[in-house]
Amino acid sequence: MHTKQFGKTIAALLMTAAMLFGVCVFGAAPVYAAAPSDIVIAPVNSLETANISYTGTGSLIISIKATNTSGGTAHTVTVRPDIPAAYASSIALRSVTVNNVTATTANLTANDGSGANEATFRFTFDIVNASTQIYSIPFVATASGEDYSGATPTHDQPTTNGVVRVIVSEAPAQVTPVTPDPVVYRPNASLSYSLSDVSGKIIAGEDNILTLTVSNSGDCTLESTEIQLGQLPDGISIFNSSDRKQIGKLNRKYSNTSTGTSAATTFHITTKAKLETGVYAFPVTISAYDPNGNRWTSTETLYLQVSGVDPKDDEKEDDKKEEEKPPEFTPILMVSNFSQSGTAFAGKTFYLNLTLKNTSDKELKNIKVTVGDGGGVFVPSGNSNSYYVSSIAAGEGDTHTMRLSVSKDALQMTTPVTIQMTYEDEKAQSYTASDTIAIPVVQETRLVVENLSAINWAYAGETTSAELPIYNMGKNTINNVKVTVSGDFDVTKNASVFVGNMAPGTSYTYKFNMVPYAGGEATGTIVVTYDDAAGNQLTEEIPFRYEVQSYEPYDPGIDEPIGPIEPDQPKGFFDNIPWKWIAAGGAVVLLALILILRGAKKRKAAKALELDDGDDAIAPVK
Repeated sequence: MHTKQFGKTIAALLMTAAMLFGVCVFGAAPVYAAAPSDIVIAPVNSLETANISYTGTGSLIISIKATNTSGGTAHTVTVRPDIPAAYASSIALRSVTVNNVTATTANLTANDGSGANEATFRFTFDIVNASTQIYSIPFVATASGEDYSGATPTHDQPTTNGVVRVIVSEAPAQVTPVTPDPVVYRPNASLSYSLSDVSGKIIAGEDNILTLTVSNSGDCTLESTEIQLGQLPDGISIFNSSDRKQIGKLNRKYSNTSTGTSAATTFHITTKAKLETGVYAFPVTISAYDPNGNRWTSTETLYLQVSGVDPKDDEKEDDKKEEEKPPEFTPILMVSNFSQSGTAFAGKTFYLNLTLKNTSDKELKNIKVTVGDGGGVFVPSGNSNSYYVSSIAAGEGDTHTMRLSVSKDALQMTTPVTIQMTYEDEKAQSYTASDTIAIPVVQETRLVVENLSAINWAYAGETTSAELPIYNMGKNTINNVKVTVSGDFDVTKNASVFVGNMAPGTSYTYKFNMVPYAGGEATGTIVVTYDDAAGNQLTEEIPFRYEVQSYEPYDPGIDEPIGPIEPDQPKGFFDNIPWKWIAAGGAVVLLALILILRGAKKRKAAKALELDDGDDAIAPVK
């Protein structure tokens, strides 16, 4: 048994003996329904990121949940941060709330499953001059219990600690913004009018108020909108005012079922007394600026019905007094309103609701309505492009719904569609009329995100990388593409990348580097945000996970053999001979022998020399 384990066992036995002794001598001790050890705290997020601005300061919010796991009430439960002294100059507590209420303590009921045994402590810290690193902030909980007699003696003790790691990252590098391509706007507006006279006509010789209403039906806001009346017919004039009126700003529509904002202005119209009966036409020009600052204008023709005198009255004034003839005028059938049920996506179908109004004081019959194809963009689906209405009473209207298919190759733009109408009055007199409506066509956005590249051989504390291919497979430019990544790791490269605009058929590969915290399974999420052609912001989330290898620390206390231990072999006779000493002695003897031989050779040579010298001395003289 290890010494440490042995000590724990002895301590447990001593504590048990002391408790038994106390029960026997002093009587049973009070049992607390909620001991501090029954209060468990845990961070809502074990890893937080401090919000640090470019100035090096910021804020940090950490939430800690305290849970009473006992069968009794826990009183005065507190949770406090135990900030290490080394962090005191960088991290300071600003405020505390409990369950979103300013407080520092909470009472937690017994663990009965109702949820009242939990409380969330929310701490707000100020971060000042914090360096780029991971800070570990421990939290400590204390509580008071309650015994079975109802008393609440205080026995505050530290309970389970919760540690929150806080990442303080450097401020992101300044990224040069990519100037997006200018958006092409297609402004449009519709014009309607009304007269103050209940008959809906201008009475010759009388004043009238003409109200013109402009409705924004385009794909953008119209700024500084104004309306101007063109050349008025003879006998009709504007009384004491300008022919140009300012309307101001008109917002675009924000869904396929709504319409843009409208604005109205009035003109005081006066007519001559002898103005002839008929329909008088004059141009009306609408102008405005789109969001790019470009001037947009549109001119429509306005038709006003005038109830006046017969042209022949001047020649036959006496006959007119004898027989008054009612004024004759052309009955007008017009498109008073239209709407869509569903967006006109290219390659799909939608429903067009068309409303006609009989603006005359006579019933109109045998009405045939033909809807144009907008230059081959719209094709009827399950019905004809024409329909029949037997009759529309004076001043009344009729609404009809058609199902139309949109060509898959249609451009994303507001497409004009002509509405042709033929009809008869009560005398079977035939008439024709036409109006133009505008239907916005939308090409569906197709941003395709491929699978994340495989992450192999990832080790805790070491950098690994991954790639994510992104394609624009639609027919519209995708704007303001941005990619971010977060997860159980530090991102050392490209935590957030602004891609900008992606033209149709283009691709982008998002590459990032990350350092996993610890071994095991690491998870992360890549978020891709972008704007479609209509300006709607969309989001794609790509979760991923991978395995992280951890290094086993070396333990110097364990001395394991590298390989198998060979058993000692018995030594033989030759193994006991001191070979190294014999070799050394042999070398000495060999060296001595060489020196002796060299000395003998030198002595022999010297003796021979002496003999030669003696022979020369006694040789006879010849």
